[in-house]
Amino acid sequence: MFKSRAHAETIDRFERNVLYAVRDFARFRKKFWADTAVQNGGYLDLLLALQTLRNNEANLKRQEESYRLYSELFRGGRVSAVEFDQFFQSMQSAKLSVIDAEAALESALDSFKLRLGVPPRLPVTLDDSLLEQFVFVDAGTEKLREDLEAFQRERLKELGQPPEVKALEANFDTLRKFADQVPHALDKATGDLRKWGELLDKPPRPGDDPEQRARVRESYAGSVKQAKDIEADLKKIADAIDLHKKGVTEKTRKEAWEALTLDVKNLLAQLDSVITLQTQARTFLIELPEVEVRETEALDVAKENRLDLQNRRALVTDAWRKVKVAANALHADVNVVAEANLGTDPDGKNPFAFSAQASRYAVSLRFDGPLNRQAERNAYRASLITYQQARRAYMELSDQVEFQIRQDLRQLRRLRLGFEISRQQLLSAARQFESARLILVGPREKRNANDTTTLNLLQALKTFLDARNAFVASYINFEQQRIQLLLDLETLQLDQRGFPDASYRTGQIGVR
Repeated sequence: MFKSRAHAETIDRFERNVLYAVRDFARFRKKFWADTAVQNGGYLDLLLALQTLRNNEANLKRQEESYRLYSELFRGGRVSAVEFDQFFQSMQSAKLSVIDAEAALESALDSFKLRLGVPPRLPVTLDDSLLEQFVFVDAGTEKLREDLEAFQRERLKELGQPPEVKALEANFDTLRKFADQVPHALDKATGDLRKWGELLDKPPRPGDDPEQRARVRESYAGSVKQAKDIEADLKKIADAIDLHKKGVTEKTRKEAWEALTLDVKNLLAQLDSVITLQTQARTFLIELPEVEVRETEALDVAKENRLDLQNRRALVTDAWRKVKVAANALHADVNVVAEANLGTDPDGKNPFAFSAQASRYAVSLRFDGPLNRQAERNAYRASLITYQQARRAYMELSDQVEFQIRQDLRQLRRLRLGFEISRQQLLSAARQFESARLILVGPREKRNANDTTTLNLLQALKTFLDARNAFVASYINFEQQRIQLLLDLETLQLDQRGFPDASYRTGQIGVR
């Protein structure tokens, strides 16, 4: 069985069209996953909104704790009515921020449901395992601080009315139990410090700033020394509690109460130092996925693997084939035509009695010279124009791919630097908040009419909230840009279910 050349060309064209469609669909699957999972309004943005809500809730919790402390300090005359009102207004603003963040998360979640094609009323649960690394303080340590602060507020209520001897002794026993729990919290913080030290022992990565790495090592060394100092101070505080308890008598009730409040303040200060230490260690344990790729190699990989660029290149080849076909039509044609008309005797009765005299035979030679080819010339010129259009479209897409890759790499470098800056800002904000709280619960004689402790504490709370939000946002933005680079390089591979393979989960680009 034979098929004509035109028929074979038609079959080949259909096969190529199928190949183009397969490539388009494969790239569509990758873009759909990237748009759904990481790009604007996708899953990562939902996680960012969720963490923003959690940060605002944590800020509100600190505001409420500080407000309750201010209530007791105001009753004791240690803060003015203006300072008390300032903190009340700040707490109300924090409540409004939580409501706004919650509404933003719910709206983003409803939009995401619509993108997935499900009704907004359908309840869903987000997998927030990625956000576990942004829990900077152990839950047990956080609960210990809340209980100790509540104990401190109860003692401040006793200002001017020292309790009885038995009550004071019971309070010292309770405080001693708190003091026995703080070393356990310190052990958790030092455990995170050890992980941080193991991370610093690894060889430096390409592109690491030596000066920045040296500063981090200095911070680590300072944190290790601070942990030892905290351990020694905790022993001193425990001994002081025992000593002050032994000195409780009916005559020394007021002095014992003052010693008790001072011991609470000192223990709370050490616990805050433990929390700051753990926050610093866990902050440095968060690392961005590694992107080890050179620009020249990335461009070669993208131009070789990009499916849309392969289709555009194939369209140039198809256009050139059409040029060759149109050029062939400009040649001269020589056709040999043979005709036969078989007939029968018109007077006969047999319809199959063919007669040579009634039949006609003809053989002719037809020559079509290349002088009159206007239609063919127009088709040829049109094919040349189509070829040039396809060629220029391919060049344009190739340049666009190059621009995308270069832009992705620039953005990744910028975002990595911004992440390190946001890390330092978070640590600075944590220390600022700790310092402001220590000044607040300090002796009254250190404060005057122009004291700015309240304003400093309010500013520290706001700065700490902004720093936490900026830190997680910089991480999410880097991850989004990294996935965009994978997509632009065409190295993002999906399985049959439409989920990425191990190269995405391990954070490797796959180009060396």
